[in-house]
Amino acid sequence: MRARSKGTAKAPVHGSSRLRLLGLAGIALVTLGAVGGCASDDSVQPSAVAVGPADETSAPATPPSPTLAPTFTPPEPVTSPSGLTVQVGPVEAALGHRASVVTLTNDGEQAVTVDGYPEVRILDADGQDLGVRTEHDSSYMAIDPGPAPVSIAPGEQVLSVISWSATVTDPDAIDRGAYVVVTTMPGEPQQTFPLDADLGSAGELSVTAWATELVE
Repeated sequence: MRARSKGTAKAPVHGSSRLRLLGLAGIALVTLGAVGGCASDDSVQPSAVAVGPADETSAPATPPSPTLAPTFTPPEPVTSPSGLTVQVGPVEAALGHRASVVTLTNDGEQAVTVDGYPEVRILDADGQDLGVRTEHDSSYMAIDPGPAPVSIAPGEQVLSVISWSATVTDPDAIDRGAYVVVTTMPGEPQQTFPLDADLGSAGELSVTAWATELVE
């Protein structure tokens, strides 16, 4: 994975755009209306409707072309031999920017130390790597605390933020991701998760280092 230089100035991180660690809970409310019976009036007769000849010049409407289903089926996420479990949170949005929190939990019996950044790749709906550039730095959505060794005790977790811009400056260079592949650290298995990544035309991700909490 190629990291860009951290010398490039970044937009300030707005407090209103900080990510919430709680998942988005969608609650669908369905309201059923009671319909009363309608009395019939036998004295009212249906009126006749005159039907004219069919317009032989009209052609039937062409049905829309069916959408092809993706051919890619990602493997199910698993707990690694070292006891680490990965989760990718929902996409949050703010002023043309997007982000998702990656959570790494130690479900094992021994402490595990991580250092640095997860490796991240974006795939399209057919499982093809989009070749999105990745930089290790802060973004509009999250502050990068910088790499440092972090020990994860059993039952504890660390966090990293994937963020990107959805801005389109070139309509012919728009990328749309459907999956994210995460490798938590060298030697750990790759894990693939659904991720609706409207990458705009920049084709670039920002990734923050593993930390026990998001930087305020």
